[in-house]
Amino acid sequence: MENWRRKGPLGKLHNIVVYIQRSPQRIAAFLKLSSGKRLVRDNKTRWNSWFAIIDCAIQERIHLAIDLFCHQTGKDIEADWLSHEDWVVLTNIHHFLKFFHQATLATEGQRATIERIISTMEFLLEQLELGKLEYTNDSHISPCINSAWSKLDKYYSLTERSPAYIAAMVLVPFQKWTWIEDNWESTWIV
Repeated sequence: MENWRRKGPLGKLHNIVVYIQRSPQRIAAFLKLSSGKRLVRDNKTRWNSWFAIIDCAIQERIHLAIDLFCHQTGKDIEADWLSHEDWVVLTNIHHFLKFFHQATLATEGQRATIERIISTMEFLLEQLELGKLEYTNDSHISPCINSAWSKLDKYYSLTERSPAYIAAMVLVPFQKWTWIEDNWESTWIV
């Protein structure tokens, strides 16, 4: 639990959810406080699981139920209580992760095609650039944004290895070269 707690509000929220879900009695107590609403748990293997856990937790009824549950539980979970500032951080992270959630939805399933990859990556890189400016002084989000930008830029650079990505964009009948000409510097187009 201590390792998760070091991750700040995200880690504290993780600890609270795990604590509640460890026993049927705690789950029942939480369901009573939340009027039957269940908590979502993060998962290493599920895309957008951090978005999902925060999206669930910041709903007013769930947020209040979490706070009430923690205060009723007392010392067992006291180190993980979420302060008002923690909830603000979680709300900011949620706002930012929403872009990644939307990008995942836009590029998954049978209707997803290769021409969406570069434009989606560019959209996310743009959001990360804006996030760098908006969250410069945020000690929780700023390092995450820098890390995400670095990782996404690495994968974006790998698209240059195959002309298939650009060819797919150009071959879309309503788009052709327009998107590339509108969004890329002239030196990149060559």
